[in-house]
Amino acid sequence: MLIIFTQQVIQVLLILAHLGLFELYLGGTKIDYSIMQAAPITTTYEWSGLIGDYFDLFIVYPWIPLVPICAFTLTILSLNLIVKGLEKNMNSEPATQTKRLKQKEIKKVALKEFNFKVVTRD
Repeated sequence: MLIIFTQQVIQVLLILAHLGLFELYLGGTKIDYSIMQAAPITTTYEWSGLIGDYFDLFIVYPWIPLVPICAFTLTILSLNLIVKGLEKNMNSEPATQTKRLKQKEIKKVALKEFNFKVVTRD
């Protein structure tokens, strides 16, 4: 369940980032209905809203939209690493059992390889 939950969180973050590019904001959108009609802006200023609001400035001031894009990227990357770690630990055997098995295998190999015979010269 934990693996599925983190995968779903990753997918939601990706959807939010894409909705931000389409200027559809999760927290709400402030729309100007005057004659000059300014672009819609986010009311909560979440990461996806910041991406959508400032993506037009990417050519002139690239660091403004890159900060929330990098935050999304690092969050998704860290969640992916968490999922990989959880999958690795869920599929492996407990550490105590593997340690005992390794010790038994070492003893068996040691007995097979180091079987000495005593030879005397008479």
